[in-house]
Formats: sequence, C-alpha cells, structure tokens
Amino acid sequence: MNWYEAGGKTFDTFALLQPTSPLRTAEDIMNAYDIFTQKKACAVVGVTEMEHSPLLCGMLPIDGSMVGFIKPEAKDKLRQPLDTYYRINGAMYIALIRYYREWGDFYRERCYAYVMGRDVSVDIDCDMDLKMAEFLMKK
Repeated sequence: MNWYEAGGKTFDTFALLQPTSPLRTAEDIMNAYDIFTQKKACAVVGVTEMEHSPLLCGMLPIDGSMVGFIKPEAKDKLRQPLDTYYRINGAMYIALIRYYREWGDFYRERCYAYVMGRDVSVDIDCDMDLKMAEFLMKK
C-alpha cells in the first residue's frame, strides 16, 4: 500500500490472497466482496468449518495426562450435535485500508466471515497440506 501511495496511487480497499491457499476460486473472491459491499463492512475474512469441535481438543501437559481434556459442555455427548465452530482458513482477507491501518488487524467491529468449503480451504503449511492440495486440484 505504501509503495503505491509513494507512486501517487491511492486505494480505499485491499485484498490479501495468500499463495498458500491456492484452491480459492474467483467466485469465492467475488462473493466475499459482495458481502463486503452489502454489509458496508470494514473487513471480510475467509473461514471454514472445523473438522472437530474445539470442545473435544485440549493442551497436553508434559506427562500426557488427559484429565480435563474434554470440556465439560461436551462430556457424554455425541460429537455430531455439538455446535459448529469455524477457523480462519487463510484464503482471503478484504479490508478498508484506513480500517486496517488504524487497528493493525481484521478482527474488529464490522468484520464479517466469508464461509468457504473445506475443499477450497486447504492452507499449505506442511508437506501433508501440499499433498492434499495437489490431490484436490487433480479432482
């Protein structure tokens, strides 16, 4: 943004499309931008449904103890009816430049989620992620 401004070009909005999320589509970008404009948002961030509830996840102490691992609200319940949780997928961020400069992040008032399918939400951080992306791209 600074580079463009130094060259005399200014913009109101920017989109961050990380190369580690190659499965997002042009349609995803356009749909996220539609949310951005319709809601008069300051930012829109790509998210996807988590495979498992964080109520079934936890930190492990050094000794590997599972005491308290499953959250009380999930204890003795089937996994499927638990609430749906979402995670940031790294595929896209759209924001007003002034908003981002003021706050330094996206997650404030007037920031909305753009929900994407898991099949287009692979974020390549390791070899396994790369293999999954390659597999999905071939399909």
